[in-house]
Amino acid sequence: MRPRQWSKNSLVLVAALTSGNVFEFKVWPKLVLAFLIFTLISSSIYLINDICDRKSDEMHPKKKHRVIASGKLNTKTALVAAFLLATVGVCGVATQSTKSFLIVVSYLGITVLYSIKLKYVPIIEILVVSLGFVLRVWFGASVISVPMSTWLGTSIFFGASMIIIAKRLAESRLHDKRFVRHVILKYNRKVLRSVEIFAAISVILTYSLWTAFGQQDFITQRILLNISCLPFVAAVARFVYIAQKDGIEEPEEFLLSDHITQVMGAIFITLLTAGIFVNS
Repeated sequence: MRPRQWSKNSLVLVAALTSGNVFEFKVWPKLVLAFLIFTLISSSIYLINDICDRKSDEMHPKKKHRVIASGKLNTKTALVAAFLLATVGVCGVATQSTKSFLIVVSYLGITVLYSIKLKYVPIIEILVVSLGFVLRVWFGASVISVPMSTWLGTSIFFGASMIIIAKRLAESRLHDKRFVRHVILKYNRKVLRSVEIFAAISVILTYSLWTAFGQQDFITQRILLNISCLPFVAAVARFVYIAQKDGIEEPEEFLLSDHITQVMGAIFITLLTAGIFVNS
């Protein structure tokens, strides 16, 4: 079920932050429920994904130790667990709005299709994973009934794409092609590098547009939000530089170890938060 990956589901909180509702007690029960629902759904997908990858994982030097690939957890039990987790998650979201229900069901359907087929299709597999991040944010916005800025959603999409491409580039550096995911062999490294730069430019542009036009009825003064673009650009540029120079296979480890990015991130979050709540 990959508990380390559950942190991604905290994206359901983004809309509450950017709309200024994060300090309102009444929204937190809904946000906690949203987090739990996405955790259940995503956990079921991880199980399905490992079932589909069982044979290839058995030959991988690291992935062969996963419980399904190693045989510690049989596929029938994993499949039943995945079904139960997804069922509980869908039942939970059925208590929310129709929009929330459709977002979660769409995520479930798309990611199941990804595990079975789409992960083998170049570019499409990157777009599908990136879409999953946007759906998390959109779902969080839907459960507290606030609009999600188009620019913010687009920025998250490009940011996720940039990170995923960095992982693909790092994997393509492996010398033993038997141990990389099949879709990596279909990519051209020069094309991937160019697409990553395009994604980085796009995430900077769309975030900048959000600081100028996002949440128009809520934020009255935007100077601090505008200034937040500076550390944001620095952090993105640093990420792309390291990704293309040395490779970043595990973005989480990079964020925990690179002090320059941590400083830029702290400044960015401070300016973003102040820009929202001081100037609202």
